[in-house]
Amino acid sequence: MERKAVSGLVPTLLLLCTFVLAFNSHRAYANVTTRVFVDPFANTADWGEDFTVNINVENVTGLHVWQFYMYFNSSLLNATLISEGSFSNKGGSLNTYLVPKYYNSLGYIYAVDTVLSSSALDTLTGNGTLATVTFKVLEPQGRTALHINQTQLIDLGTYLEPPKNMPHTEEDGYFAVPMPVLSVNPAAIRDPTKLPGSSFDVSLTVVNMESLHSWNATIKWDPSIIDMISVTEGAFLKQVGMTSFSYTIHAVDGYAVISGTLVGASAASSGNGTLATMTFNVLAFGLSLLDLRNTFLLDSAGNTIIHVAKDGFFANAVPDLAVTRIELSANKVTIGDTLTIRVTVKNMGSVAVSTFHIAVTATGTAVTWTVGTVSVTGLDPGGEVTTTITWDTWNVDPGDYVIKAIAESVTDETNTTNNTLIGGTVTVGAAITTYTFCAGTWNLISYYVQITSNSTVSGFIFNAEDKVISFDVTGVDGNVGFCEVTIPNALLGGPYTISVENVPPLTLNERSNGTLAVLYFTYHQSTQNVKITGATAVPEFPAATLMPLLVALTFIAAILTNTASKKPRNRLTPSKNRTQP
Repeated sequence: MERKAVSGLVPTLLLLCTFVLAFNSHRAYANVTTRVFVDPFANTADWGEDFTVNINVENVTGLHVWQFYMYFNSSLLNATLISEGSFSNKGGSLNTYLVPKYYNSLGYIYAVDTVLSSSALDTLTGNGTLATVTFKVLEPQGRTALHINQTQLIDLGTYLEPPKNMPHTEEDGYFAVPMPVLSVNPAAIRDPTKLPGSSFDVSLTVVNMESLHSWNATIKWDPSIIDMISVTEGAFLKQVGMTSFSYTIHAVDGYAVISGTLVGASAASSGNGTLATMTFNVLAFGLSLLDLRNTFLLDSAGNTIIHVAKDGFFANAVPDLAVTRIELSANKVTIGDTLTIRVTVKNMGSVAVSTFHIAVTATGTAVTWTVGTVSVTGLDPGGEVTTTITWDTWNVDPGDYVIKAIAESVTDETNTTNNTLIGGTVTVGAAITTYTFCAGTWNLISYYVQITSNSTVSGFIFNAEDKVISFDVTGVDGNVGFCEVTIPNALLGGPYTISVENVPPLTLNERSNGTLAVLYFTYHQSTQNVKITGATAVPEFPAATLMPLLVALTFIAAILTNTASKKPRNRLTPSKNRTQP
């Protein structure tokens, strides 16, 4: 329903409606019976629960405005919502204005609704729901009428004639808790093993019954699917005294009329029990409603016992969806890879399925991922469909995941044990990264250590004096991590001792080609420190270069010493004042 703010039209219409309601003028509609009624008539719900009733109209013509009051026992019920029915706004195509009022403390509610148009094209004609009322049950037991009163159905007419109130009847509803219930039991038989030629029984049962003296019911079925062959009286009335019991089966038209009465004017039975048991033959595959109609329950004084009648249902043609196959593109992937999952579903039942969904999940140690869901339209009996769902693992934690496909159960499906299939386990590995660290430079030679791991590696340190390489690894708790460390033998020579947070690794594999040592080890992921201790480490001045260096230093020292011990000769310059002998 669309509601718009209309500054002039709404007040005008409401004023006009008020005038009509006040004067209550009637327009003659020949040979038309219009009624406003509560549907369903009999209602029940448990203490604390909600239930709804509809305010329906039948055989209305040219309706612009309607109103109703509803009265009820305020200590038993509380009205929580009045909502507009689909008939009032033509399924949302009309602009309307609903005014709901709640007077729960006084035991009544009120509503008026107006079509915001005076055009005859925008009036309401036919049958439908004007409003829906929601109630909450306040007490564990009690009963009340749902009494509608002062209902008005207004035809605004044309500019040549004034608005008029349409004549109509009003029919109340009823609520009780607990409510006597007459029902077909079991309520539904969905059994694909009920083949043509087999038979089944259903009963007419009552619960919460008070002083039942006599009863009558008509039950109708589809005569092309099933056929009633016999009816036997139940024990509910017979437990009190002698009874008169009768039934008439109309096989061609597919219905039967059944009745029972206690002999003795004051005899009555209360409580729960079976009134009758009916046996049907199965004629063909299909569906049939077991429809209760024209049910009458009378007490010993001849008063009608208000009750709820509940139908039954039979089906031997039922769908049966089964997931028959799951195919995985791989059993091991790395985070960020895409896994392709192909799921095949077959309809093992005897009737077609219109639309259903297939979902795929991946369940790990601590989380279940919904990989994807696809919708399938139309699957005939015996037919199968294969669909493809992809799983992008970019944000998935490393670990093992059980892949499962589920075909959602559909209406009337009875066997749901084959709707789910486990397709195997997929191992999602952490992303593998190779890190290269410079351990240092000695004698103009730089040494590098390479670490390949599914953990995050940081904090690399090489301590030549202690002959130790250390670094930190970080990963998701509980998963298994690994490192493959490649070390130049000249930097750190073996044999090697490895510890992960001061304990040995889970596994260790060591190999060397004489130049490089490769250490592969595993551990439980978390944030922890790795230490690799060797037997030798690169010296500050390697032995191969120590002797030439000492020789060079000695030679330089000798030269410096020799130079310092020699004194320079003084050359005399002739003096101009020197006297010749």
